[in-house]
Amino acid sequence: IKLEMFTKLDPTVCDVFSRRINDYLLSSSVILEDGRKAKVAFLPNVTPTYPILQVDDEFIDMIKDKEVKIVGLVM
Repeated sequence: IKLEMFTKLDPTVCDVFSRRINDYLLSSSVILEDGRKAKVAFLPNVTPTYPILQVDDEFIDMIKDKEVKIVGLVM
């Protein structure tokens, strides 16, 4: 969406959509590729597709740890 928001899509709608999705995802529980359950602790404005996750007492910055993959959202 971010890549096409100024060419094919309405930038105002895309911006609102992105902010609302970020609000929804913050504090959500996710499943990682290795089976661990994590909580979305922080969504950087610049790179929201690479959140900072919390697994127990450990924080994982997905921008730095490219091996970590989110495979699901716990509802």
